[in-house]
Amino acid sequence: RVCVISLHSQWIGFAATGMRVCVLLGAFAFGYDEKRAIAFANLAGAAYCGAASLQKWSCGSKCSEDVTDVQVCKGDTTQAFVGKWDGSCVASFEGTSNIKSLIRDLEFVKAGTSWPGCENCNVHDGFLKEWNSLSSCVKKSLTAIGCPAGTDIYTTGHSLGAAVDGLAMMDLSTAGWGIKESYNFGMPRTGDEAFAASFNSKFGDRFFSGNAPQRPSAALAAPQRHWNSLAL
Repeated sequence: RVCVISLHSQWIGFAATGMRVCVLLGAFAFGYDEKRAIAFANLAGAAYCGAASLQKWSCGSKCSEDVTDVQVCKGDTTQAFVGKWDGSCVASFEGTSNIKSLIRDLEFVKAGTSWPGCENCNVHDGFLKEWNSLSSCVKKSLTAIGCPAGTDIYTTGHSLGAAVDGLAMMDLSTAGWGIKESYNFGMPRTGDEAFAASFNSKFGDRFFSGNAPQRPSAALAAPQRHWNSLAL
């Protein structure tokens, strides 16, 4: 694992902040695939659509993937949806879309908190609150559409939603779900080095993260496989 110091202002929406980026090197179960990245970007973008259009899967180009049985979960400041896709189920998490979610996104510098979902780890308190507000609904909805614990699923998210997805992956894995593959876009810092190490040990062979436009679309840069570590 190689760690470098990088600056990413666009990921957090204001002044540039030093960010440690940890890159996991080695053999991967999945290689980066541009078509898969575009598919996941559309799924991440669809999470910004209204609940009614998501349930009908009629939110324009972002609903170009063949997703069925969509259920929408409302969190404190964002939403998520789950649905059947590509022979399994997918969970997609909305990013910053309003002032409340922007405030949560900015609550990061000294907002680390311990979390039973990762022993001896500290994670971003605001992101954890958002995942906790979605967790029960996401788990119940996955079960309701035929993907209970014990099932392998896909996940994705953008911006705040990418950070929430990182926590969701850890929590869902502990609860018995398998994470088959995940692409995240514009992921902000989410946890400390202990969290990064634990995350990499679980998902380093199936997780891709990279920059994307303000809201994901087919026009995206090739994701890099990495994990962002928050120094608390």
